[in-house]
Amino acid sequence: MYHLGRKRFDGSVRQEKPSFLKPYNVFISHHGPDTKNTLASFIYHSFSERGVNVFINTEEFVGGKDMPSSISEAISTSSVRIAILSPKYAESHWCLEELHLMQNTSATFIPVFYEVPPGNLLQLRNNKGIYEKAFRELERELGSDRIVKWKEALFKVSNISGFFVSEKFDRDMGELAAAVCSEVMKHLRRVWKRTTDGFLGLEKAIDDFKNFLDVNREQSEKVKIVGIVGTPGCGKTTLAEEFYYRHRISFDRSSLLIGVRESSKKNGLPTLQSQLLKELTNDCLAISNVSEGKEIIADRVRRLCCTKSWKFLIVIDDVDHHQQLQALLRAEDVLGSDSLVVVTARNKAVLKLSGISLFYEIDPMSSKDAEKLLRRTAFHQSESTNGFDDLIQTALRKCGCFPEFLRSLGGNLHLYGINEKQKWEVELQMMMPEIFRVICGDLEEEERQIFLDIACFFEKMDKNSAIRVWDGFGWRGARVLQKLEYMCLVQCDETTNCLSIPDYLRGLGQEIADRQLHNAPDLPFRLWCPNAAGNFPKEPLLQAGAKIRGTRQASHKKQSKIELLDVSGDIPRAAFGNRLKKLLWLRWENCPETASFPPDMNTLRVLELIKGNLRTLDLCLKQSVEMREIRVIECTRLEQIPPTIGLLNHLEKVTLDGTTSLASLPPEFCKLQALKHLVLRQCECLISLPDDFGKLINLQYIDFSYCRLLSSLPQSFRELTELKTLDLRNCGNLVIQADVFDKIRCIEELTMENCKELKMLPTETTSQASLRKLNLFGTSLEELPGDLDKLTNVQQLLIGSPFLQSLPHSLKNLPSLMELDLLNCTLLTSYSKSYGRLRLLDSPQPQLQPEEANIVRTLYMYRRS
Repeated sequence: MYHLGRKRFDGSVRQEKPSFLKPYNVFISHHGPDTKNTLASFIYHSFSERGVNVFINTEEFVGGKDMPSSISEAISTSSVRIAILSPKYAESHWCLEELHLMQNTSATFIPVFYEVPPGNLLQLRNNKGIYEKAFRELERELGSDRIVKWKEALFKVSNISGFFVSEKFDRDMGELAAAVCSEVMKHLRRVWKRTTDGFLGLEKAIDDFKNFLDVNREQSEKVKIVGIVGTPGCGKTTLAEEFYYRHRISFDRSSLLIGVRESSKKNGLPTLQSQLLKELTNDCLAISNVSEGKEIIADRVRRLCCTKSWKFLIVIDDVDHHQQLQALLRAEDVLGSDSLVVVTARNKAVLKLSGISLFYEIDPMSSKDAEKLLRRTAFHQSESTNGFDDLIQTALRKCGCFPEFLRSLGGNLHLYGINEKQKWEVELQMMMPEIFRVICGDLEEEERQIFLDIACFFEKMDKNSAIRVWDGFGWRGARVLQKLEYMCLVQCDETTNCLSIPDYLRGLGQEIADRQLHNAPDLPFRLWCPNAAGNFPKEPLLQAGAKIRGTRQASHKKQSKIELLDVSGDIPRAAFGNRLKKLLWLRWENCPETASFPPDMNTLRVLELIKGNLRTLDLCLKQSVEMREIRVIECTRLEQIPPTIGLLNHLEKVTLDGTTSLASLPPEFCKLQALKHLVLRQCECLISLPDDFGKLINLQYIDFSYCRLLSSLPQSFRELTELKTLDLRNCGNLVIQADVFDKIRCIEELTMENCKELKMLPTETTSQASLRKLNLFGTSLEELPGDLDKLTNVQQLLIGSPFLQSLPHSLKNLPSLMELDLLNCTLLTSYSKSYGRLRLLDSPQPQLQPEEANIVRTLYMYRRS
């Protein structure tokens, strides 16, 4: 026989009854005395090292004894079947029965002819050939009727392509085993591309995740570790598990740990460590404590990486504490750069604490796929069903696009049948608290209340404005909001800084708020448009004729204090009574000219006036001493700000956007020492600013865009040493003094687009070492300073002056510059094809005549290559 180059398998090979939840990938039929210690051993270990689940029987054939049921079950569940046809294969009627069963299924079948020429099997028709003697014995023992099917199975095998091992085979048996394994893997790749009903759109999700990995491939020596995040029930586990099964064949070893959160609570981390160790190294050790397990796993895996250069795929699902990852794997310490670790978690913060910096957030299921899934599970069809369309749409609004919940709901509805529509409605109502428990079960009560505020009131609101309101309650607004973002329950736009929430989560939040209104009298309750009147018709404000868009009150008690109020139109002052003493947020849309504010708003933090007819802000400001933000939008008749605004010592942000009649600010405005953010956008009648404007020493953000009549900045402007963002866009009459930035050194974004009077940059512009974006498009600049290379952090430079004739040489020495835009620089006499690391993207058309140069909008755009 052949010399063995590796260990043999023995009784430790698993023979357990296969489960339909975890079927075998490969079934190997062989005759023990012929191949147990040779080819079968090599093939088995070749698969095991790749993490393939293999069934191979080690129980010896006993004449007269029926084949164990575990063998037939393993054949029926395996994806690929292999038969090693050896010289004495037909002496075992177990082997022949296995061959017959394998031939009667649609699964892939691969024969390995071990010293048995395929053509020799055909000689059985003439009672000849290598198996002729064995069949005579079988016919004498069992009768001719039973062996007919076995002969037919062998005839079929003779016509199937496979592997042939002759008696003169002189290569290492491991090479043959590797070839067999490689062929089987091709078939398993196709088998593992399966479709999961619980995750419609799975193919796209897998492709998107694979593309994400390819795009973010790090050119480094470190192992790639990727976190998959998303709301509970959105398909994180399904995506990770499917990715694992489809791609594990590309790795030398792989491990899949599903449900780490629950498993660690139930069985402890040492049990998970033992599972990981076994799947990665084939070592079966009972680990007694976490510290011991960490060292054993690191040592064994590191040894394999060093000696065999193996690459590993590890999927760790549903982690809820960074210590779990630390216990399971020190990936960067032990794995090579070709390995991949995928971790799913509800909370991104857990992964960040473990050093993971690359995240893939699952997109919500499309409404079309969600409807298909619900119809498929409830009706076993995806088309419209008469009489249930409204209920289906209601379920989608309430359950959102969560595959897990939709499948569960659909399964329950299917049990009732189509004649029990009323029970369907009850089932849907019962489902909502469970969904909320799963999604928000990890939130504390304060965190739940903030989530409900966003769902009912604060979507599209500035993040910092919402935090100011929550801080007024003594809540940890910023910290809670960060947690909600990490859990993918809330999003914050990086550009606008506004909060947003997916439609399916908004609907869920409003549904839960409605239930809380009726079932939790001790918690704050919320009314919001359009169902406020329907939910709480006895609300006194509604009875007084108030157009309530939304309100949050402290409790169910009659005349309870109002904490948040969103109202429209005129409201009788008496309707408020004394209920505003705890008011923190007031949004008043279409506020009438004659409106007067209640005198007892002494806790108000944020005031928003939208599209009102007010001429002055009669705010009773003496009592609004806790005010943090005033936001006035499109109140076109507002002419003045009262001097009492200077009493608001805590005011941090003022927005006057579209107040086209406002001509000036009172001198008292300059007493707002806490002011950090000022927007005077589209104040078209604003001519000047107070002389003491520079006393607003904490200002960091200023937007004067579209203040077309603003003619100058006060001399004290240079005192704003904390200024980081200045937007003077479309201030066409503004003359900017040369020394306006003399004391300012930390500007990060400077926009002077369409400032027609700007012919020369202020002298200290190039001293802004933190400047990242400089927009000079549409100005009248005639030259640029020669020391532009001092702007070492500038990334985007837009010039666009039609009077600019040349560019300084220093423009080529900006190390951080990513984009250079010379739109409308029609008088440039020359330009380069590159500036430093930038390359020209678009250039003037070469066919233009010189006399046309001044009337053509030429485009010079440079981007980093």
